[in-house]
Amino acid sequence: MQQHVKIVGALFIIFGILYGIGAVVVFVTGGAIMGIGGTQAPTEEERAGLMLGGGCVTAIGIAIAVLALPNIIVGWGLLKFREWARVFGIVLAILHLPGLGPGTLLGIYALVILFNEQTKPLFIRR
Repeated sequence: MQQHVKIVGALFIIFGILYGIGAVVVFVTGGAIMGIGGTQAPTEEERAGLMLGGGCVTAIGIAIAVLALPNIIVGWGLLKFREWARVFGIVLAILHLPGLGPGTLLGIYALVILFNEQTKPLFIRR
């Protein structure tokens, strides 16, 4: 079971890194829309629309970045078998379930491992 917990921890870290990369891409795209589109649009209304759209895209990038950090922190905690990491890992796994595709698979796998009776003793305070 110890190996499965380490796999779940590594997967959370990988997902966190991927979310971080995605956040940078979305954030840069939003900035490009605002910077290039906002200055190149022929009318004031088009400039305003591009600025608003770029701002929304940038906000989505920030939201994705905020989601990346908990994945990395919980993954590290699971790799170190920290007592708090099991509880937060369960919460994070539940949040991954509606993600469809790989997120759902990670959520299911993490819940099966972290709720397993053989896993609980690994996280007892030392």
